[in-house]
Amino acid sequence: MREGALPFDTRFGTQRFCNPKLGKDSILMLHFTCDLCGKQLGDQRFIVKLEVYPAFDPEEVSEEHLDADHLQEISEILQEMEDTGKPELDDCGTKVFRYDLCPRCHKKFLKDPIGRDAMRRLKFSQN
Repeated sequence: MREGALPFDTRFGTQRFCNPKLGKDSILMLHFTCDLCGKQLGDQRFIVKLEVYPAFDPEEVSEEHLDADHLQEISEILQEMEDTGKPELDDCGTKVFRYDLCPRCHKKFLKDPIGRDAMRRLKFSQN
């Protein structure tokens, strides 16, 4: 969505915006292409949303975990970052991906969502 624009109405592949710069009933054409094959998408398209985040499966919470000095651990991590010059922690936050797919690629995605079959078909030489 364009900066400063607010959705006003959506009909038939066009989207109306209330944008002070363009006027109340500005019409912008939205065009979608398949993120896998690049085909221009018409009325029928599929959206795939992926969310990737680190798993946290705590074992058992023990007295030792509860008694740990977490401020001391944070202090040690900060000191190590200063010593090594590495100013940032490993990025382990949530990542969200969104893809538009045509019907053909949608079917292929549903059959093999994480690409296992594609990896099996790859042939690597024995260098």
